[in-house]
Amino acid sequence: AVQGRTNAMVIGSETHRHLMRSFGLPDQLLVIVEGGEVMAFDGYTIEVFAGLHSLGPTKKFALPGHLFADPPAPTMVGDLPEGDSLCYLLAIEDGPSVFLMSTANFVERAFAGIRPDVALIAGIFRNQIRDYAERLTRALHHPRVLLPTHWDNFERPYEDGAQDLSDVLGEDGALDNFVRELKRASPRSQVVVLDFFETFEF
Repeated sequence: AVQGRTNAMVIGSETHRHLMRSFGLPDQLLVIVEGGEVMAFDGYTIEVFAGLHSLGPTKKFALPGHLFADPPAPTMVGDLPEGDSLCYLLAIEDGPSVFLMSTANFVERAFAGIRPDVALIAGIFRNQIRDYAERLTRALHHPRVLLPTHWDNFERPYEDGAQDLSDVLGEDGALDNFVRELKRASPRSQVVVLDFFETFEF
């Protein structure tokens, strides 16, 4: 939807490319990355980091696999294999830097030396990763603002608003617990919870 409104370039894994092609996006707008790339644009840069998918209670994740060809257009979550997990650092010239991750696992050593102003930090299945909040916020040098992400039940309709996963995962899926963990791990950071499509300025 965002790409359709903006005609933006889409940067992601090979699996991501094949999924986007299945929705009709042309190759000239799709860029495959693996992690390690530092891409310069007019007024900003994007640095790509190899990531890890979060782990369920069995230490596996739900949708393993890669795509090597364009599939039929996906119609459900089960049609979306993981492919590769990537993290991104958006650094705006004379402005803030924003770290984006969408899965609650990471390669700690990959983040050496980065100091984002804002970090989107995923919450789902974080309890399966040792000292997740403490290790991650320390690796990122305690950003000024932490924005919890991927804590909501994404299978519910948008019109229901963002709802946490406590009805599915119990206490492990409770947003309040995630927020407390982030505040405890990085007390100098501001933790901001946003609803769908809500904006934030700092």
